[in-house]
Amino acid sequence: MRYLFLIIGLFALGCGNDKRNAPAPFKPPAERAVAQENTVTDLPVPDSVPYRVLILPISNGYDFATVGYDFVPALSHALTKQKGISVLPFPYKRLMGTAYQGVYDKKYCAAILEKVETDFIVMSRYILPSSPDGNAYSNQWGYEIKILETTTMRQRNSIGKTQLKDHSVIEKDISENIDQLMEDMIRLK
Repeated sequence: MRYLFLIIGLFALGCGNDKRNAPAPFKPPAERAVAQENTVTDLPVPDSVPYRVLILPISNGYDFATVGYDFVPALSHALTKQKGISVLPFPYKRLMGTAYQGVYDKKYCAAILEKVETDFIVMSRYILPSSPDGNAYSNQWGYEIKILETTTMRQRNSIGKTQLKDHSVIEKDISENIDQLMEDMIRLK
């Protein structure tokens, strides 16, 4: 009988709440009313607590990624250089079992937001025009980026361009228009 109580006691200790592996409780960011310096607009950006941004994989980019076309690293690099932004490393392990591939609308983000705390989700996709016979033009590229503000669940199409001559022009266009993306993010807040 003593061994039974000992086994039950050890089992109960093993099944108890392990606070070391529990996710940290959500803490709302500090008031974000500090104006960004050296910008055209006077929009509020965070100073001490940066906006957390999660960049999802390109929604229709799997086939392109297999041959080396992926503009997410360029987007991540451009956003990382912005003041008041913290680009989260993509949480592959945390999002296991969650559909994050092919996401380009807020209605598919609820499962992601259950597992990741972020202020913004940045979604992107390629835009490839088709010829009248249904074949994609091989010499034209395009992209579009959409932003989701996670507390209000408002989303907005931000930057994008079509009829670009090659993939490298997409990355150049993103870096040239990163200020517009930042402005759209802050306006959603």
